[in-house]
Amino acid sequence: MKAFLRNLGFAVFVPAISFAEYSPRDFLSQAPAVTFYTEDEMSEDDKRSVLGSTFDPNATFSCTSWGIADESPTSLTLKICPDSFVRLQLFRERSGGTIVAVESNRSSGRAVDLRFLRVTTTNKTIATLSEPQLATLGLTTITENELLSDNERLPSDIEGRVPLGLDGNGRPAAIVQSWNAPRWTDRTVAFYLFFEWDGSRFQRRKVPIH
Repeated sequence: MKAFLRNLGFAVFVPAISFAEYSPRDFLSQAPAVTFYTEDEMSEDDKRSVLGSTFDPNATFSCTSWGIADESPTSLTLKICPDSFVRLQLFRERSGGTIVAVESNRSSGRAVDLRFLRVTTTNKTIATLSEPQLATLGLTTITENELLSDNERLPSDIEGRVPLGLDGNGRPAAIVQSWNAPRWTDRTVAFYLFFEWDGSRFQRRKVPIH
């Protein structure tokens, strides 16, 4: 089941809606519940319960039911356990439609899964974006050496690919998974790399960490 979820690809009918007002709750209501998962899968009943609730900044979370941990006009964080949550981030396109990032954070092993989907205005569907499609949008592969200073660069045969997650500003950013990785012994991340949405594409930004 988890393999199916990680490779999730689908297209579903989306009722007519004004995309100028399109919100994370609209996406939550339209996408299948299996889109939103951590260790715990969300059922359609769970989803309806979340949609009927309001955001309470003082809420606490157990592992018995989903709730809203944070909400803004462009983002929504759903939580079921203290360290296990799903975050939605909207990127509106100038040409119409919306790119939606779905970040699933699982407490076991500090695992992060980030997927991107597009909600179109033409045929009213939600579709998972493939890696080539993401590259066309500017979300290109990041390697570990891009985050290291010249004197700490890794040999090319052991250099790994860096996964993406959402940072505190909702931007796709490099997440260094250095725990239990001997190649990172005595190495320090020297650069912060993230992608900034300009309305049409993600622009790669790299800044030194002081």
